[in-house]
Amino acid sequence: MEIYSLGSQYPHKIPDCNGAIAEFLKDDNTLLIALPGISGDEAKVFRTGVIKCSLLVNNGAIILVWQFCNQENQPFFTFDCPFDARLIKDINLPNIENKEHRALIHIHAVDSDTNAIVALRSLTMPPDLTLLFLSAVQDQLASSQSGNDQMKEWLQSSPHELFAMQKSYLMGM
Repeated sequence: MEIYSLGSQYPHKIPDCNGAIAEFLKDDNTLLIALPGISGDEAKVFRTGVIKCSLLVNNGAIILVWQFCNQENQPFFTFDCPFDARLIKDINLPNIENKEHRALIHIHAVDSDTNAIVALRSLTMPPDLTLLFLSAVQDQLASSQSGNDQMKEWLQSSPHELFAMQKSYLMGM
């Protein structure tokens, strides 16, 4: 079991891109956010702000769009996270045993300049988003479509535009 603490070095390799990566359906579900020079105010948004998520699914493609809002519920950061379950070795798909199942998400915000952890948080997806996401993953795994064309189309839009394309869900504590 790994123990993370604020200010310590992130123990895993951080991808070269800045933004957010959904490392889901492995041992746990981690939303890794890596940005250079994260300020104290920005770290506070990751630690205590309102978090919303929207999910786009089409033609074998999945993209999660995360919006982090400040205490006044104003959007502060919006990240798009393309997700392809077919790339996950040893995927761990949970069984949904009831309509109230909530996926647990761990947020790790890391300053990519220093590799220091600036925010840690755990929260849950609401039950309806959990079910939509896991159903989309099962469909993606069974799909003969690569999703590449759909993903290219989506990524021509800004994260804010993508977020507005579907219903958003308030993440829970």
